[in-house]
Amino acid sequence: MRALALAAALAAISGGFALSGTALAQTAPTWTDPAGRVSFTPERGWPVDTMSDSSPQSLHVVAGNANVECHVYAAANDATAGRPAAAVKRAYEQAFTAETWAQLVSRMRLFEDGVAVQSVSVDTARTWPVQRAVIASGSRTIHSALQGRPGLEVRTFCLTYNGSDASAAFDRFIASVATPQDAALQAQIDADAAQSAAAQAQQQAAQAQQEAAQAQQQQEQERRNRRR
Repeated sequence: MRALALAAALAAISGGFALSGTALAQTAPTWTDPAGRVSFTPERGWPVDTMSDSSPQSLHVVAGNANVECHVYAAANDATAGRPAAAVKRAYEQAFTAETWAQLVSRMRLFEDGVAVQSVSVDTARTWPVQRAVIASGSRTIHSALQGRPGLEVRTFCLTYNGSDASAAFDRFIASVATPQDAALQAQIDADAAQSAAAQAQQQAAQAQQEAAQAQQQQEQERRNRRR
């Protein structure tokens, strides 16, 4: 990341931008993984570097400058592969516990100085829920996020090396993390919901028709009984 930091410094100087993560308000163009797994919008002056541990099955990229970094991991998830998009979406709508987060990150190099989960939450205001956690590892505070799609899990970790914590920039970055398939997946969810609603309405109409027929038969039987 030292080469990345130098490139960021040169880009910031030539563009007239300060390197403070909290001062960067403008964003750069959206970056999309060539394999179509993930996309995000970095802050202006945050070059994106694909890391050497990436593979056809998993992606690791870093966006940042000399002061801040955001790591994005996108990896295949067999547990959700082939499942309906709506079911996967529901699975991420309840906030993960601190214990779950600790288990998820305990073996990661970013957290080699220890794991102390300070807060957990889930953002359901967007189309896809995003699990959030603030985790301390040694002297660093790491803003963490996790979200899932069918067959895919995306994790994001942002931290500050120098200066004040760039939490506002990190929130913008995490909010921008998505996948190129999101529109199609949401369309599938909407279509499945509409089909389910139509099937339920049809079932209710059939039940109402059956109940009406039974009521009519009962009335006719009562009339026949009175005439005897």
